Amino acid sequence: MSVTREKLYEEIWAEPITTVSKRYGVSDSYLIRILKSLNIPRPPRGYWAMVAADIHPEKPSLPKARLGDAITWSRDGRVEYATDTSLESKTVKSFKLDPRTSTHRLVQEAREHFKNVRDSRSAYLKPNKKLVIDLIVSKGCLEHALDVTNQLFLMLENLGHPVVFAPPNQYFHRADIKELKESTSSLDYSTPWSPCRPTVVYIQDIGIGLTVFETSEEVEVGYLNGEFIPIAEYWQHPKVKNKSVYTWTTKESRPSGRLCIQAYSTYPGTHWIKQWKESKPGEISKKLQPIVKELCDSVTKVVEATKVAIQEAEERQRKWDVQREKDRIEAEERRRAQNLKDSQDELFKIIEAWAEAKRIDEFFKDAQLRTTELSESDRQTVERRLTEARKLLGTLDALDRFKEWRSPEER
Repeated sequence: MSVTREKLYEEIWAEPITTVSKRYGVSDSYLIRILKSLNIPRPPRGYWAMVAADIHPEKPSLPKARLGDAITWSRDGRVEYATDTSLESKTVKSFKLDPRTSTHRLVQEAREHFKNVRDSRSAYLKPNKKLVIDLIVSKGCLEHALDVTNQLFLMLENLGHPVVFAPPNQYFHRADIKELKESTSSLDYSTPWSPCRPTVVYIQDIGIGLTVFETSEEVEVGYLNGEFIPIAEYWQHPKVKNKSVYTWTTKESRPSGRLCIQAYSTYPGTHWIKQWKESKPGEISKKLQPIVKELCDSVTKVVEATKVAIQEAEERQRKWDVQREKDRIEAEERRRAQNLKDSQDELFKIIEAWAEAKRIDEFFKDAQLRTTELSESDRQTVERRLTEARKLLGTLDALDRFKEWRSPEER
């Protein structure tokens, strides 16, 4: 049975959490995790003591579910998600957030997640949590990237275009980043990080994917002590100057410090991608307003690209269905031909067995007839042997075998 977030909200403010958790057969800590996942505020510490003292603190209202947010919970794991974008757009348009002083909730969460990253040879940060905004940057560029991403998201939401994680119950395509190149060193086996769900902005109910990443560039490095270091530092190292170690120089792809905003169609099969790149670090912040305008104006192109992709997918499906029906008919014809052959072969074997049975039966009849010419003792011996011989051969009735025969239609 599913429970709505509205029902849980009312229950958690009507009774202590220990009572509510027992009702649903879960632990207190597990219920707290459920409340967090549904974005349900819960009573603060000491709330029920104040209620017992006839003090009733103000209860915070239940935040409206955003597009893609979970809106139900059930023990069997089935969850429903908010899918109505019209309500979301009205909610966003009802107030304005200053991108310079406000923080988007997804960016705020990402800032915490990027404090806890995985150990990796890659220069690009890899947060431990996979449900985070699509942000691929190095440590040195993180703050700038978070600031740019925050401004971008708030500008879009102030126009009524919600920025959310793609709903988990739908398939959203995430475009690759062709410009992002990891180190080509044979010692580096890392792969680019990617989130478990794309970050999406809804413009006129059209989901457009958003990725902010730091571009890479090829730089010269030197190999020393098991790692590649910047070429300037490499040439100044005493071991290199003294030529006391075996070493070499090469070129590697490294983060450039310059950001790129990539927008793309999330519909599978579409090829619409738009990028805005920095030519020098920090300049993209000044271009966000025209970028947002161009992104909003691109919806028509995305819709057209989606229509083409849908038509292509339908045509591929039509051809697949035609081919599958053709294969089915051919397989059916092969099956019928094989059944006909099997029935014929089996029938010929039955006829051959009938002819053999007739020959054997003639032998026993002739032998039985000639026993009359034998003495009594010899006749009894031969008759006994004839009986044993018949038992040994079993039934010689061809009709018994014909009863087991199957026609082509019966196969």
